Amino acid sequence: MDFQAAADRFDHGRQFGVEYVADSVEARDRDALWNGDLFRRLGDEGILAAHLQPEDGGSGKPASAILDYFQGLAETSLDPGLIHAVSSHIFGCTLIVSKFGTTNQRRRYLPALGSGEAMGAWAHDEQARPGAGSIIRTRATKMGQRWILEGKKTCVVNASFADVFLVTAITDPDRGPEGISVFLVDKKNRGCIPEKPIVMSGLRTASFADVTFDRCEVSGDNLLGSRGNFSTSIHAYKQRNALATAMASWIGIMRAVLLRCVMKARSHYEMGRLATQSQRIRVRLANMKIELELSSRLQHRAAWLLDHELQGRDRDLVSARLFTSESLSRFLRDARTMVEISGDPQLERLFRDADAFARVAGSTDALRTLLGTSLLGLS
Repeated sequence: MDFQAAADRFDHGRQFGVEYVADSVEARDRDALWNGDLFRRLGDEGILAAHLQPEDGGSGKPASAILDYFQGLAETSLDPGLIHAVSSHIFGCTLIVSKFGTTNQRRRYLPALGSGEAMGAWAHDEQARPGAGSIIRTRATKMGQRWILEGKKTCVVNASFADVFLVTAITDPDRGPEGISVFLVDKKNRGCIPEKPIVMSGLRTASFADVTFDRCEVSGDNLLGSRGNFSTSIHAYKQRNALATAMASWIGIMRAVLLRCVMKARSHYEMGRLATQSQRIRVRLANMKIELELSSRLQHRAAWLLDHELQGRDRDLVSARLFTSESLSRFLRDARTMVEISGDPQLERLFRDADAFARVAGSTDALRTLLGTSLLGLS
């Protein structure tokens, strides 16, 4: 590993957070505002295209490079909503188009997606009934040289401002999971209807909305990859990248929160003495440090395994995501102790963001099932 390069990327992200993000995050969170200027500025910085190959207008950076940058950005900006939206754009749209798109599709979409001129969204989840898991019901019917999409996707990140959606739809009902395909849908396509923005309790600096596809017509050229390849290739590719990078911003935020808690302990008096003299406070700070370091190392290992496409990487990717998700919960539980003794509205906001992230990121029970299945050598 090139530690100097990693440190440079981390510092680059930290600098961007200080200069452009930190001062406005409180106001954007209060008003639930998405800032397109910040997104485009990240495009100008080359971050949105860093993972693309040179022929697609990028610099061919590995997943670990983006993880380093996001950790630095999160530490100084304390804006997980922004990073969640940007991650969804990169790993839920741009990277998938670069991997599975035809030459024409890559030329048509990647320049704008990589520069920040256009925004992408992954439209997959559907809520069948309250409290139920996601079941794909959106249909795509072939009509001559075109496809007609009918259905509704729920809580799509970036939906209100996205220019292009990657939409999963059933093309071959009789084939089960292998009958699901992915389509590139422009927002200007008739019948592509983003609905009213969803105001979340956390991650309020990102944008969420349902999207309805009402007899939405797309060209046959907008089928991404081969028909029915979602379950056999696209889904696995997206999941690997999501598992390796989804928690990156929270590593940076954990680092910032720990520093803030240490500073509060050094300056806060409790029962006539400094909080630093309390064994309870010392133990919690030590626990937070351990959770941070273990999570950080597992995340970097996961990204490294993804970069090198090593055998067994999927199992380690799931392990890293699972541990970091639960580590974050334990970390924030200890951090709340510092809020109880001194108060800190910014930390309270981050607690809300973490709760919202846990809801949209998926169940850790599902990750445990996946890991156990892999250990047993089952399909």
